[in-house]
Amino acid sequence: MLFGILGETRAWHDDGAEVPLGGPARRALLALLLTHVGEAVSADRLADAVDPDGTLSAHALQSQVSRLRKALGPGAAIEQAGAGYRIVVPQDAVDACRFERLAQEGRAALRAGDAERAVTLLRDALALWRGPALAGVAESESARPAAARLEERRLGALEDRIEAECLLGGRPGAVPELRELVGRHPLRERLAGLLIRALFAEGGPAAALVAYEETRRHLADELGTDPSPELTALYKELLSVDPGPAPTAPPAQLTAFVGRAGEVAEVAGRLRVARLVTLTGPGGVGKTRLSVEVAAAVGAARAGGARRGGGAARPRAPRGRRGVLRGAGPAARRRRSATGVVERARPARHRAEHGRRRAETGRPPDRGAGGPDAPARPGQLRARRRRDRGAGGAAAGCLPAAAGPGDEPGTARHHRREPLARAAARR
Repeated sequence: MLFGILGETRAWHDDGAEVPLGGPARRALLALLLTHVGEAVSADRLADAVDPDGTLSAHALQSQVSRLRKALGPGAAIEQAGAGYRIVVPQDAVDACRFERLAQEGRAALRAGDAERAVTLLRDALALWRGPALAGVAESESARPAAARLEERRLGALEDRIEAECLLGGRPGAVPELRELVGRHPLRERLAGLLIRALFAEGGPAAALVAYEETRRHLADELGTDPSPELTALYKELLSVDPGPAPTAPPAQLTAFVGRAGEVAEVAGRLRVARLVTLTGPGGVGKTRLSVEVAAAVGAARAGGARRGGGAARPRAPRGRRGVLRGAGPAARRRRSATGVVERARPARHRAEHGRRRAETGRPPDRGAGGPDAPARPGQLRARRRRDRGAGGAAAGCLPAAAGPGDEPGTARHHRREPLARAAARR
């Protein structure tokens, strides 16, 4: 059997059929017993709940208890305990007990940072309410404290639920609900703070500041006090917020994007090596749609990479001329020549040649000249700089492709240039 006191006092059988409790006297008697499940309630308090005028005799009270037992049947036991009575039913059979348990679990989840679970629990708890607590008997002296306690718990659960929803991004209709609650409870600062945050989240900083000022004035007029430190800190936070525009989401796409996968891939590839890529073209060619699709593709790729990598970023080598090489493996080392061509680092034989040339000439070879395998510019051959021991003493860096003096067959110079000349001829 289930019992409900969060509204009109009612009872239901296990099959869902409602129990005919009778008149308001028996409903008031059951309601007061259910506010203290398993505890004894004195006969005087029960008599006050049944007849606030104080004219109910002890015999009439026993008669009402007997009729209530008959209406409930074996589903609930009403026992005499000392000078009073108590009802013996499971705690979860009473909606008020279930509400307090769910509200407490929801608040614990909110404090633990689990806002999603808190919203679920608190919504289930608040859904148990069908009206004012202990409706019909809340005005009696015996039932008033219990009704006030349940209403306070209900208001606290509302605040917890709204705060948890705000942590999840808010929901439509939060501002009207909060305005109504603040209007009924103008001295409740937590509700005022939630209203201020909801107004600011909906893009109304001015309205949020007005709500704070109204709360401050009401507290000063009614209580002669200033807002709490929490509300004052919220006010200072509003004043320090950057008024810049908030980022907006890309526009929703209503049609499929077909036939431009190559452009999406090309722009996404450029974004991997550049901080900014500008799309140009006449109006109506689809620049905006292309940028939206690229943003979606790049965002999905980055999210997938983060999931595959377990969320940990791979360490990067130090940036700089030397740091890049030191941070990379031997097979991945590169160097940039004076012509802008990225080449592999010199092998050991080139380093030995470099040392030999430095010993002969007293200075290192030209940095712009690569090794024997370095590519040449069109119409020229790449050669190592050397000191000419002839009369002119001229030093050459890049030699023309045509043969010159001293290139006769059999000379050392001819043997050095013959393979390079054949390579240039093939080009």
